Amino acid sequence: MSTADDDVLATDGGPDDANARAELAVLDMALSERFGDRATRDLWPGTAARLMRARTTAQGRMQPWLLAAGMVLGLGVVTAMALWRPGSSPEAPTTSRQGPHDPSTSLPNGPSNLAELQARVAAATEIRMLMRGVWSAELGRWVTIPRHALDNLFQPTLHPALEPDLVERVKTAIAESSQAPGRASGATMPVWSHHLALANPLRAILVLRIGGDAPSQLGFLTPTGAELLHAPDFPFAELTPVAERTTAATIPGLGLVIGPGGFAAVPTTKRNLRLFDVPATAVGELQRYPSLRSLDLTAAPAFHDAGVLRALSALPIEELTLAPHRLDAAAFQTLGAMRTLHELFLVDFHPLHVLMDRRPTTAAPKLDDAALRGLGELTQLRELTLAGGSFTDAGLQSLATLPIRSLNLFDCGALRGESLAMLSQVRSLLVRGGQLGPAAASQLAAMPNLGKLYLMDAAAGVPLGPLATAGQLKELVLLGPLARNELPGLTALTSLRSLGLGPEPPFTDEQLTLLHGLRQLQRLRVLAISATQRTALGHALPGVNISDEF
Repeated sequence: MSTADDDVLATDGGPDDANARAELAVLDMALSERFGDRATRDLWPGTAARLMRARTTAQGRMQPWLLAAGMVLGLGVVTAMALWRPGSSPEAPTTSRQGPHDPSTSLPNGPSNLAELQARVAAATEIRMLMRGVWSAELGRWVTIPRHALDNLFQPTLHPALEPDLVERVKTAIAESSQAPGRASGATMPVWSHHLALANPLRAILVLRIGGDAPSQLGFLTPTGAELLHAPDFPFAELTPVAERTTAATIPGLGLVIGPGGFAAVPTTKRNLRLFDVPATAVGELQRYPSLRSLDLTAAPAFHDAGVLRALSALPIEELTLAPHRLDAAAFQTLGAMRTLHELFLVDFHPLHVLMDRRPTTAAPKLDDAALRGLGELTQLRELTLAGGSFTDAGLQSLATLPIRSLNLFDCGALRGESLAMLSQVRSLLVRGGQLGPAAASQLAAMPNLGKLYLMDAAAGVPLGPLATAGQLKELVLLGPLARNELPGLTALTSLRSLGLGPEPPFTDEQLTLLHGLRQLQRLRVLAISATQRTALGHALPGVNISDEF
C-alpha cells in the first residue's frame, strides 16, 4: 500500500492535507465497523472539521485525545473515495523466500531523487520509527508485516519519536550520503524491517533493514519505488535498540503471531490476531484466547484448510479475513457454519490495502456460485468483501436473505449486476472492476436502502440515467472511465448530497459544464482539475463545497 500507515504520522498540512483526509476516512470506516447502527451519523462533519484543525495545532500533530473523542462521539460510514490514490501503479502480489509481498514500496508524494530527499530530511522537525518487517529465526527468513493507518491509532509505542540528538545524527548522515546501486541496476531490494517517517510538509520515508541474517541497509521511498543509499555515518548502532523496542511493542500490540512458536509473544487477552506461516497443528493455541473476536489468516495458508476452519467454528469469531484463492469447495461450505461472523473479508489483503493502492487481486475460481450458497447461513453477517471471484448473479442471489449492510466486490469478472436489487438490506456498496452489464444501473437504482455507492475502474462505466430513480442514494463516487454525457441526468437524483468523480482521462473545460446543474449537492469532489476549473465550478454551484482532491 502507499504507506498510508505512515500518513498518520504526517504533520503540518499543505501538500499532505489529502493524506489527512484519507486518515479521517479510514477512521470513519473503523468506527462504522465498530459501532454499526449505534453510531450517530450527524456528528461526522463537525468532528471531521475539528480533527482537521488539529493538524495545524500543537506542532501540527493530530492529538490522540481528539481522535479518541471522535471515536466516543461516533462517526458515519466509510468515505471510500478518500482512500483512492490516483496515478499509482500497484504491483501484483508476489511470493518469495523473503515472505509476503511488502505493499509499502513507494511513496506517491515522496522525493524523486537524492537531492530532494536531502532537502526534505534537512527540514524535518521530527522522525518516527515504525516496524515493517521482522526476522524470524524459527522460519529462517524475513517476514513482511502489512500495515494500515488504524494500526497506529492510540498506540504511541508502535511509532516512537527519535530523540533530538539522534534526529540530528540521521540528518547529518543523509546530507553526506550518496545513492548506491539499487533498483535501477536490477539489484534485489531487501525486506525492510523499519521505516523512519519524517514530520515535514514535504514528506520523506527512510527505509531500514536492521538485524537478521545480513548487514544493515538503508534506502528511501520514491514515487516509483525504493532506492538504496550509501551513508557511512548513518547511526545504525544507535537506532538498533530503538528498532528492537519498536518491534517488541508492535508484535503484541498488533497481535502478530509469526511461525509455530509465535503465540508465546502475544498476550492471551488479545481480541485480534494476525497469523503468519503458522502450521495447522497450532490451531488449538487459539483456544487460549477467550476474548478473541478478529482473525486475519491471509498470511497463514495452512489455516485455509476445511478441517482447520471447522475447528475455528467453535470459537466466537466475529471478524475473519481469508485469501479466497486458497480456499477449496469444502472450505467455503465450512465457512457457512461460522454463525458468529459479523464481518467476512474474502480478499488477499485487508480491504484498505486493496483500496488505497488500487492493487490487483488474485483470481479465486473456487469462489463461485456454490461457494456463495455455502455462505447463505451466516445469519449475523453485516459486512462482506469478495475479491477475484468467479460467481455470477445467480450466486449473489444466495446472499439476499442475509442482513448485509456493507458489500464490497473487487474484480469479480463474471458479475453482471442483474440481481443487485435483491440485496434489500445493503446500505453501502462498492464495486471495483468486473463486467457490470446494461441492467446493472437499473438494479442499483432499485436497491431500496442503498445510500452510498462507489463504482471504480470498469464499474464506473455503467449507464447513469437509471440512477435518477434511486430515491435513497445520498453519496455517489465514480472513479474510472465514466459516461460523461450522462452526468446531467444526476440532477434528477434529488437525495444526492455528495458526489465524487475521478474521470480517466480527466475532464476538459467543456465537460465540466455538464456538472453545472447539480445544485442539490452539498459536496463535490473532482480529481485532477485546475484551480481555474475549480473556481468556475464554484461560480456555477455557489452553495456547494468543491474540492479537487478526495
